[in-house]
Amino acid sequence: MDEKTFHNLSDDELIHGMKLSLENSNKHFKAAISIEKEELYGIANSHLILSSEEGIKALLFLTKFLKIELENIDISPFFKKHAPKHKVAKEVYWEFKYYNQIMDSVLKELASKKDKYITFKNGIPSLDNEKLKQDYVRGLALNKRQLLVSHIRNNWEVEEQEQKWWNKADYYKNRGFYVNFYNRKWESPDDITKEIYFESKKIVTTIVEFMNACCTRQDLNDIQETLPSLQMPTIELHSKILPSGHKLDHIIITEIPNADGSDIDYKIEYVDWTDIDKKRIHVGTCCLTLGSISFEKSEPVGIPVGAIKLACEWVEQRMGEERV
Repeated sequence: MDEKTFHNLSDDELIHGMKLSLENSNKHFKAAISIEKEELYGIANSHLILSSEEGIKALLFLTKFLKIELENIDISPFFKKHAPKHKVAKEVYWEFKYYNQIMDSVLKELASKKDKYITFKNGIPSLDNEKLKQDYVRGLALNKRQLLVSHIRNNWEVEEQEQKWWNKADYYKNRGFYVNFYNRKWESPDDITKEIYFESKKIVTTIVEFMNACCTRQDLNDIQETLPSLQMPTIELHSKILPSGHKLDHIIITEIPNADGSDIDYKIEYVDWTDIDKKRIHVGTCCLTLGSISFEKSEPVGIPVGAIKLACEWVEQRMGEERV
């Protein structure tokens, strides 16, 4: 399956793919435990790593089903047969882990204030009131930043250990399956020690348990219905729409938490309609309090002057509204 096919999957196909990937992840994990009993630690270790890969694939399908955008993560290696997947896998796993934690935290807080919401479905609030919806979205964004900072501060040793493991995963997977001649000496799966295997087992057990918990939730359909209300508000700007549907000077502005999580800033992106996938190019970040735009280094595709002008006009208009 290529990336284009992935993006065109229906909800039913995404859920089916998630279940199949999760099932295969669990099979690789069981195979590793079985092979471990034979003390074939290299092969067992490779099956643990395959288990993590298939589990992350299940999370990708779930993320797509829930319409969660994984910011600044290039998932294309998962759709290339021989591309190293583990840098992407690490990023997807951490992003979804944080998102899951934040979702549960905020939903739990909202559930304690049922009188302020019109309806609840399986414990998930229906945000019918527009003002409450806006407050909720901003609360989610700010909570995300604060929870991330807290999590990193309290779990940096675990994160560091996991990062080292992910960085070595592709190397260890190949070493556990194949005999190779490198630097004038033979390499064998038997070179993978018991200690290396049990380090992998400890980390992959945590990963697999988390992914099984996420992918077998009974409220996935309800969360999918609710999530569009939880996404940060976006504004689209363009100067003209051509008969082909092509939008000139297409800018997308999205609310994001500021650096310390105390307020809202705005991410500015340019949509490149010359790209087949209409790639978004990060232009910069706007702070209305300061009335400034911090421009990022542009990618090879330049940003049209008309698009920059539209963004600046929007900032000026919003600054005027803020002062009123």
